Amino acid sequence: MPDGYSTAVREVLENPSFIRQSQCDSLQCDPNLLNFLVRHPEVMVNIWELIGITNISAERTGANTFSADDGAGTKCNCELIYSENDLHIYYGTGLYDGILVPRTIKGRVVCVLRSNSRPNAQSHSGHLIDGTMDVFLRVDNLGADLLTRTLGPMVGKITDHNYQETSRFVCQLSEVCAKHPQAAQSIAGQLNVHHESVRNEFAAIAAQISLQRRQRISAQNRTDTASPIAGSDSGATLREALGSVQIATLPDVVPSANLVTASAAQASGKSTGSTAESSRNVNSNATASDTYSTTIRSGASQGVTPKMAGLHFRR
Repeated sequence: MPDGYSTAVREVLENPSFIRQSQCDSLQCDPNLLNFLVRHPEVMVNIWELIGITNISAERTGANTFSADDGAGTKCNCELIYSENDLHIYYGTGLYDGILVPRTIKGRVVCVLRSNSRPNAQSHSGHLIDGTMDVFLRVDNLGADLLTRTLGPMVGKITDHNYQETSRFVCQLSEVCAKHPQAAQSIAGQLNVHHESVRNEFAAIAAQISLQRRQRISAQNRTDTASPIAGSDSGATLREALGSVQIATLPDVVPSANLVTASAAQASGKSTGSTAESSRNVNSNATASDTYSTTIRSGASQGVTPKMAGLHFRR
């Protein structure tokens, strides 16, 4: 890790306000493409922008750093502090200033992404990948920390949902690269990147995915049955091939009014009683909130209804 980050990471891991592990199994995805997008998340967000499915923004700010804004009150600055083929660790600082809380919440996050690739002849990429994402969030003031712990179960569902949606999109992009190389190269040409080397790397990975698929088909004496996509089309046809992404944001959570009222009071310092009593109330609310039906508004992005229990989308 870069100098100075060991202490910062340890502070988050030793006293987190929120912990969540999300998992995706048997992803049909090229490992090199997955690693590229993990290291360059702004490229994936840019592709979403190109096909018109998100208002989230992400911008490269340095060799290993980027900033992001979900358009709903959450902003962050993140740095990739450890990277190898099957393990990536991000450290970030950020804030939330939106409708759920009476004042700005600031916090720090450690995100650990692991992947395990194995050969699979039936996959378009020749691989299946199992992935996990561990999120450790530390909020930097007591009232907001209590709010985070109270809303934890619902925020956890959103974390799982966004990880599933993002993973699904990466698989769909990998399939487009494999089966529709002209469309993939068209995407590469339209990327809004700060360094031409990033565009070239994406284009080279996309071309390699397609080449390897054709080589596997030839070795198996099979016929390529993929239907072509117009290379210049970044609109409806390409959106259909890539699918849609429904990324949930923090304000999209609509829990019961009582829970929001109690949490806001705690966050603004209006709650009374001892710290121990407050902690007992938070634990009680967190347990009870598991029974609430979490609603997510469609908001910034338009997409398919997610197949996750407990998440409902308003149209």
